Amino acid sequence: MLLFLYLCGGMRMAYTYSTKEFCEIFNVGRETLRHYEKVGLLNPHINEENGYRQYTYWDVGQMIDILKYRAKGLSLEQIRDSLYEADYSQIVDSLKMQRDYYQKQIQHYQLLTQKTNLELSYIEHAEESIGKIFEMDILDLVFLKYKDDFKEKTLETNWMVFNNPQFFASTWLYDTGEQGRLEISAVGFLTEKEYADYLDAQDGIEISASRVVATVYDIQGLQMFEGSMFEDFYEKVDKMYPNASKRLYTSLLTRFYDNDKTYHQYIFAFRMI
Repeated sequence: MLLFLYLCGGMRMAYTYSTKEFCEIFNVGRETLRHYEKVGLLNPHINEENGYRQYTYWDVGQMIDILKYRAKGLSLEQIRDSLYEADYSQIVDSLKMQRDYYQKQIQHYQLLTQKTNLELSYIEHAEESIGKIFEMDILDLVFLKYKDDFKEKTLETNWMVFNNPQFFASTWLYDTGEQGRLEISAVGFLTEKEYADYLDAQDGIEISASRVVATVYDIQGLQMFEGSMFEDFYEKVDKMYPNASKRLYTSLLTRFYDNDKTYHQYIFAFRMI
């Protein structure tokens, strides 16, 4: 409100602003003002003598409301309805919707912060864990298979993941084949069940919280992952933990170039025990 009174020049209600001045006040371009005028959000006075637009205190108030509604994520059509058609009860309902939206955003970013801290805890200890075999506990997880059938129905899982990539790690599942060699059985995305539930992930494979034996690999270079890369870890676990699950899970922790321009891929590998 103070901004509105200041821009209106106190009692100088008849004062008008040129297009240039109006653009400078609100830090917008002429094209933006023309577009707002075209869709019915602004209606400046046209000087009959020279054809120039003149913006009054009323236009200042309109522009402030437009920016306020835009900051809330409303479309231009919704803004127009709010400015010209909404009654008191609709304004109240609109504010309630905005409150609910912000609460959901708070939840979203709280979960993202939580997930980022979890991911950070893995990556911070990745370098010191390379080649070592250690035990740890994992939370309830959900594995979502990558969909390679390019039909809308089967691609929905991919879309959900790619719209929320911060929650997922690229993951490869390996099982022993006919000759006892490790072979990829599935490729997809792994996340904690808490985040899968929040995102309403469908058709996921649930992995119960458990104790696991794990290691970290530093795979150097631009190469695809093969089961043979992880066979040494697999065999050692077989000897140390005869009752370990036969399935091997491998997830990408991070990728980066070092100072020598060598490309590194840190892979977290684990089996349940």
